[in-house]
Amino acid sequence: QIEGVKVWSRGIHLDKYNTSFRSHSLRSKWGAENKHVILYSGRFVWYKDPEIFIRVYELFKKRGPENVVFVLAGDGPIRDELMRCMPEAHFTGYLQGAELSRVYASSDIFLFPSTTETFGNVVLEALSSGLPAVVSDIGGCREIVEKSGAGIVAKAGNISQFYNGCKQLLENWQ
Repeated sequence: QIEGVKVWSRGIHLDKYNTSFRSHSLRSKWGAENKHVILYSGRFVWYKDPEIFIRVYELFKKRGPENVVFVLAGDGPIRDELMRCMPEAHFTGYLQGAELSRVYASSDIFLFPSTTETFGNVVLEALSSGLPAVVSDIGGCREIVEKSGAGIVAKAGNISQFYNGCKQLLENWQ
């Protein structure tokens, strides 16, 4: 007989991540009053596949629609390189608590192309904040999006699928 076993569930605090944190002043600061915000949140390292985020940013700049603002929340060793690649994007730096909650809830789509996530708490934080997510078909984020029905799963590394997934969510925006 095994004793002292408890279930340790994965999850987030819904009082910390929800739509009530949406901030019109933050959106205004980003220049997103009449635009949509595509958010990335996480560590800025190459193994999180940020080059997909960069390429989607470039496609929006080239093909549109033009009413999109890109925001990256987090920090890491490739921050300067990301800033050079996405000069019009907004970089919040490392955030936690209510500041992070406001960034999630003030965004409209969560783009998270990482293939290395075993679970993906950031996807749960985004979904709880009212954002649909576009994620990779490799890794734990896929399962969260598929089971929730709250987003689109793109083929890992397929820039067109990530771009079209974001575009599709924007076109269906209410």
